[in-house]
Amino acid sequence: MSEPSAEFGLSRPERIFEVFADNEVDYVVIGGVAAITHGHPRNTRNVDFIAHSERSNLERLAASMQKLRAELRGVDAHLLGADLYDPKTLGAGGTSP
Repeated sequence: MSEPSAEFGLSRPERIFEVFADNEVDYVVIGGVAAITHGHPRNTRNVDFIAHSERSNLERLAASMQKLRAELRGVDAHLLGADLYDPKTLGAGGTSP
Protein backbone atom coordinates (compact mmCIF):
# COMPACT_ATOMS: atom_id res chain seq x y z
CA MET A 1 0.00 0.00 0.00
CA SER A 2 1.36 3.42 -0.90
CA GLU A 3 1.99 6.08 1.69
CA PRO A 4 -0.75 8.73 1.81
CA SER A 5 0.33 12.23 0.89
CA ALA A 6 0.86 14.77 3.67
CA GLU A 7 -1.73 16.80 1.77
CA PHE A 8 -4.43 14.53 3.19
CA GLY A 9 -3.44 14.65 6.85
CA LEU A 10 -0.66 12.13 7.65
CA SER A 11 1.59 13.88 10.18
CA ARG A 12 -0.41 17.09 9.77
CA PRO A 13 -2.78 17.41 12.71
CA GLU A 14 -3.82 20.89 11.63
CA ARG A 15 -5.19 19.45 8.35
CA ILE A 16 -7.20 16.84 10.26
CA PHE A 17 -8.60 19.51 12.59
CA GLU A 18 -9.44 21.72 9.59
CA VAL A 19 -11.41 18.95 7.86
CA PHE A 20 -13.20 18.03 11.09
CA ALA A 21 -14.13 21.69 11.62
CA ASP A 22 -15.32 22.07 8.02
CA ASN A 23 -17.58 19.03 8.52
CA GLU A 24 -18.64 20.11 12.04
CA VAL A 25 -17.43 16.87 13.66
CA ASP A 26 -17.91 16.82 17.44
CA TYR A 27 -14.77 15.22 18.92
CA VAL A 28 -12.14 15.46 21.67
CA VAL A 29 -8.40 15.08 21.07
CA ILE A 30 -6.63 12.58 23.34
CA GLY A 31 -3.19 10.96 23.34
CA GLY A 32 0.08 12.50 22.23
CA VAL A 33 -1.29 15.59 20.49
CA ALA A 34 -3.36 16.42 23.58
CA ALA A 35 -0.26 16.02 25.76
CA ILE A 36 1.75 18.31 23.47
CA THR A 37 -1.03 20.90 23.59
CA HIS A 38 -0.72 20.90 27.39
CA GLY A 39 3.03 21.50 27.20
CA HIS A 40 4.44 17.98 27.50
CA PRO A 41 7.34 17.54 25.05
CA ARG A 42 6.56 14.44 23.02
CA ASN A 43 6.74 13.06 19.49
CA THR A 44 3.76 11.48 17.81
CA ARG A 45 2.81 10.54 14.27
CA ASN A 46 -0.95 10.36 14.65
CA VAL A 47 -3.98 12.10 16.10
CA ASP A 48 -5.99 10.14 18.65
CA PHE A 49 -9.52 11.33 19.23
CA ILE A 50 -12.93 10.28 20.48
CA ALA A 51 -15.98 11.37 18.48
CA HIS A 52 -19.50 11.83 19.76
CA SER A 53 -21.52 8.72 18.87
CA GLU A 54 -24.64 10.47 17.59
CA ARG A 55 -25.50 9.10 14.11
CA SER A 56 -25.31 12.47 12.33
CA ASN A 57 -21.89 13.14 13.86
CA LEU A 58 -20.64 9.71 12.76
CA GLU A 59 -21.83 10.51 9.23
CA ARG A 60 -19.84 13.77 9.29
CA LEU A 61 -16.85 11.89 10.73
CA ALA A 62 -17.06 9.25 7.97
CA ALA A 63 -17.13 12.00 5.32
CA SER A 64 -14.10 13.61 6.96
CA MET A 65 -12.21 10.32 7.07
CA GLN A 66 -12.89 9.83 3.36
CA LYS A 67 -11.73 13.35 2.52
CA LEU A 68 -8.51 12.72 4.47
CA ARG A 69 -8.12 9.26 2.88
CA ALA A 70 -7.75 7.90 6.40
CA GLU A 71 -6.54 4.36 6.94
CA LEU A 72 -5.74 2.18 9.90
CA ARG A 73 -2.05 1.76 10.57
CA GLY A 74 -0.13 -0.53 12.85
CA VAL A 75 0.46 -4.17 13.51
CA ASP A 76 -2.15 -6.33 11.74
CA ALA A 77 -4.41 -3.32 11.01
CA HIS A 78 -5.13 -4.81 7.59
CA LEU A 79 -6.64 -7.88 9.26
CA LEU A 80 -9.38 -5.90 10.98
CA GLY A 81 -11.23 -5.13 7.76
CA ALA A 82 -12.65 -1.96 9.31
CA ASP A 83 -14.37 0.45 6.93
CA LEU A 84 -13.40 3.89 8.22
CA TYR A 85 -15.81 5.49 5.78
CA ASP A 86 -18.88 3.73 7.23
CA PRO A 87 -20.71 5.53 10.07
CA LYS A 88 -21.99 2.20 11.54
CA THR A 89 -18.47 0.79 11.72
CA LEU A 90 -17.19 3.99 13.31
CA GLY A 91 -20.01 3.86 15.85
CA ALA A 92 -19.04 0.29 16.72
CA GLY A 93 -15.46 1.34 17.44
CA GLY A 94 -14.07 0.05 14.16
CA THR A 95 -15.54 -3.44 14.40
CA SER A 96 -18.38 -4.88 12.36
CA PRO A 97 -21.66 -3.61 13.80
